Amino acid sequence: MRNILICGAAMACALTGPSASAGSIALKRGIYWDRAASHIPAGFPTRIDYLRSIGASEVHVWLNDNEWDSDHGSRCQPFSYTDSHGSVRWKEETLSAFVNELKGAGIKPIFILSPQAQTMAYVDSLRAGPFALARRLGVEDIELDIEGNWRTDRPSACGGADFAAVTTALIDAVKGRGSGVDRPLRLIVSTTAAMARRNRLLLAAADAISPQLYEARYGYAQPAAKEELRTFWTPMGKPMLVSFHLGCRGADVGVRCSEPIFERTFRHVATQAQCGTSRLVTTSYSLWSLSTVERISSFGPAYLSRTASGPAPTDCP
Repeated sequence: MRNILICGAAMACALTGPSASAGSIALKRGIYWDRAASHIPAGFPTRIDYLRSIGASEVHVWLNDNEWDSDHGSRCQPFSYTDSHGSVRWKEETLSAFVNELKGAGIKPIFILSPQAQTMAYVDSLRAGPFALARRLGVEDIELDIEGNWRTDRPSACGGADFAAVTTALIDAVKGRGSGVDRPLRLIVSTTAAMARRNRLLLAAADAISPQLYEARYGYAQPAAKEELRTFWTPMGKPMLVSFHLGCRGADVGVRCSEPIFERTFRHVATQAQCGTSRLVTTSYSLWSLSTVERISSFGPAYLSRTASGPAPTDCP
């Protein structure tokens, strides 16, 4: 995943109805935490101090890497808390400590992961691993980053999969079906418009969706972001947690990353939330990601905090 969320995986735009005024928008901020367990942003004594400085009320805790997005094929192994280089990102004890740290500070933790192997054994490893840990710690949401790593339109790299059956098992594992004892978790599906068509089963079962909007693209064509939300995502009838990728990747040749680009894009999405004709509106937004923010010096805490408290457009089209 490469994004910034406007959601509940990271700030919320809560509306009371289709004709809500600017004053009815309550923005919440989130961020994707894609650093190691011990990481503390430079210049801050603790992680909580940093999160408070940018006004974060939600943290999407990345549990693994998207192997497809890292140009790696699925290793067909059980779930593990590792990055794409095989380094351990979390152990259960460090992850538990971070979750309790967030909850103690009044910040909501969300578990986000990229499911890899389309097999029943892999789904079982998720149920017994991060899903069971979420239930023990009182984490309410599981966010699945679904791109090329999980598809129902082609044979599984791990072989022998009934795609629909494995996807249904994944949904059941999140929602606690079939066990008789597992507490239901809220399913958030994060994907792009292009990839969404390949994962209709997951989207249909999702309690919320996190459309991934790429800042590098929409920074120069913000109306496209609003149009995509209006024509593609809103008709799905799901609460939306919009995702933005803040910054440029190597593929974004010639695209300049800057504060004005992000702010203009943010204004368009906020306008969409305020002026939407549906009562199912954007609930919050989050930034992808901590490591990206730290690489772009212009996006310091002062700027991110300022953006978190506004804007609230009044010029509905």
